[in-house]
Amino acid sequence: MYAPTEDKADTEKEKFYDDLKTVIDRTPKSDTLLVLGYANAKVVNEDVYNEVSWKHTLHELSNRNWEMLLELALGNKLTVMSTQFQHKKIHKGIWLAPDQMTLNQIDHVLINSKKKELIKDVRTMTGPNIDSDHYLLKIMVNQKLPKIYLNKNRDHTGMWDKSKLKHPINLQEYRSVLYTKLLKQTQHQEMEQDWEQIKMEITEAANEVVCFLLGDSLASENYILTFQNTLSVPSS
Repeated sequence: MYAPTEDKADTEKEKFYDDLKTVIDRTPKSDTLLVLGYANAKVVNEDVYNEVSWKHTLHELSNRNWEMLLELALGNKLTVMSTQFQHKKIHKGIWLAPDQMTLNQIDHVLINSKKKELIKDVRTMTGPNIDSDHYLLKIMVNQKLPKIYLNKNRDHTGMWDKSKLKHPINLQEYRSVLYTKLLKQTQHQEMEQDWEQIKMEITEAANEVVCFLLGDSLASENYILTFQNTLSVPSS
């Protein structure tokens, strides 16, 4: 999201949040919903809202944008995760004001309240140069993918018995099959089309020569893939 700045009229802000709510309403309730970006909202530590925003904020005074972000969070059962974790001040602030003295925490991350445990950390990274007047915001997410997703999107290269390619005969066969397939490849004007066809030929060659580990743990009923990802989001 990229919310209007504090000096914009309330009508413009209200339209932005109405549009954002429309997008949220279209999202299936079973999905993990992340709302993140430039909110221009100064979150304050108020006990009455601790379930939504907790207390690790830089600000003592809120602004109108925080009121509207809070209304969005309460109305859609979202939790503000950017103020949930205890960090040094330098790892909370996301934007340094032009006076080079005032550090602001105005970019935020929200998630469905029932799934807030998926986010393990949110902090500012001041080191990377992202060509912005905002610092980089790093979000750590720990998510187990459902089996239906694994079956549709699993990278089959992780299931091939690649140890077979250590044998010279198998390796030579794989190279020969792949070479033959690439010779038959039709050249396209678009580089992306060529690359997609190359990937397909590589996969088909491996399918023909390299056996799958069907009997091993990769294909067992108890196999679970854990998705652990560090999500780094430039804020503007």
